[in-house]
Amino acid sequence: MLIHELTLDKSSEWPATIQGLLERSIALVAEFPRLTAKDIAVAPPVPADLGIGMSRGSATRIISGSVILDYTGRPLNRAARLMDKARPRGVAYYDTHPEQVLADSDVASLFRVESVYLRGIADSEPIEILVTDNVIIDPRDREPINDVQRIFGERVSLTVADVRTCDNYPFELPRRPRVLEDVGVRVSYEIFVNGQSQGWYQRELLGQPEQDEGSWNVRIDFDEVKLLVADSPEKDKLWIFNPTVRVNFLPFIDPPHE
Repeated sequence: MLIHELTLDKSSEWPATIQGLLERSIALVAEFPRLTAKDIAVAPPVPADLGIGMSRGSATRIISGSVILDYTGRPLNRAARLMDKARPRGVAYYDTHPEQVLADSDVASLFRVESVYLRGIADSEPIEILVTDNVIIDPRDREPINDVQRIFGERVSLTVADVRTCDNYPFELPRRPRVLEDVGVRVSYEIFVNGQSQGWYQRELLGQPEQDEGSWNVRIDFDEVKLLVADSPEKDKLWIFNPTVRVNFLPFIDPPHE
């Protein structure tokens, strides 16, 4: 991590300073694979690609006496996150006023604008960043940060009779699925032996998401559900009121598997 301090008494020089830093960063990305090519002290192969994350903003110095121990603040966290976005190689830069900082500069033409989400910084609302042409933004970075746990939709209860006559059913998801998320339905059903319930069991079936009139649904293979209740009666005759036997469905979205 490199810190470059911009002092208020030289604020008129900030644009030129930042442009110079960006130019040097781009040059470093290009030269990086060759920096130690002839250095016999560097035995392992040097990676060919380098990603650099940069961010401008206010940070806090941690000082003991006259010694600067460390820096802390949002720009440092943001720069670290942006370094991970600068893949496979290149520079990713964030600034609240990029137009003023890069106005009338040659370096501006080397960047394009991208909209991304950053964990812990921009989870639900994206921020605009500047990236060089060799940066490829992962589709997942264009989506809000995924939930870390499974989320469920509303439960649907169908009778065994309904299940046997149903070929398909749209179970509504709690939101639009995001990139690499799995969707499915947890099926809860009773197992019967000789007409007597042996208790409730569960099976989870993955499905395909689809959009329908503003909502997102998941459909599963109902032939599998029919097999689960193949031996189930439509009414539980061991109870005095002969209650209708039902099957419960709980749609869910799973976060991506890392």
